[in-house]
Amino acid sequence: GSAPVTAKDIKRVEVTALAKAAIKDQYLLTAHPVAYRLDDQDGVRDPRGMHGSRLGVLLSVVLAPESLLLNLVECVGRAHLDVEQLVPAAIATGMGTLIEDERENGAICVDLGAGVTTASAFLNGVPAWVGFVPAGGSHVTNDVAQGLGTTFAAAERLKTVHGNTDPEAPGHAERIDCPKLGDDGRLQAIRMERRGLSEIIAPRIEETLEIIRDLIVGSQLKKVLPRRGVLTG
Repeated sequence: GSAPVTAKDIKRVEVTALAKAAIKDQYLLTAHPVAYRLDDQDGVRDPRGMHGSRLGVLLSVVLAPESLLLNLVECVGRAHLDVEQLVPAAIATGMGTLIEDERENGAICVDLGAGVTTASAFLNGVPAWVGFVPAGGSHVTNDVAQGLGTTFAAAERLKTVHGNTDPEAPGHAERIDCPKLGDDGRLQAIRMERRGLSEIIAPRIEETLEIIRDLIVGSQLKKVLPRRGVLTG
């Protein structure tokens, strides 16, 4: 029959969900209850005191290979430091970047790193989903270096000073110095339009963000996806 939900009921359903999420040789990094279901009512934020007969929880869980984490802790230990807590980078970035209102009402935080792009979706004040793409700024630099036939260092500087993701942006007809590697292995000064640089950068950034989008759309958050997106990195 129907009865009011107590704190003990909530604890019990969370423990059951955690047990289902456990995987051998995987370490539980974080677990956050995102929302509850009471009978046929989805998205209940706090079911305490509400009447119902069946209680469920949507639990956001992050697992990591135990051996990987042990090696990480070992490395830190050799530097004479103690690890107090391990936090997934995507969650740490979201907590540090999003304002309280964004975390409460829902936002997706995308952190464009050098080698990895991570994303986290926050709902009801907690990280509801995390994902990552093994592509980032260094891949863009590689594309520029190969596309223009220059060194990684020269490509990094070009990207940082003149880089843009919109080939139609104003000022793209402006000519910039673009050092290219000659047949003798030396850099030669050549000028090109800024547009040429954007045409190399834009597809890689677009592809990375499309993969993140597909990961989010393919997650259980599909029905309650936040509308706000925040880019950082």
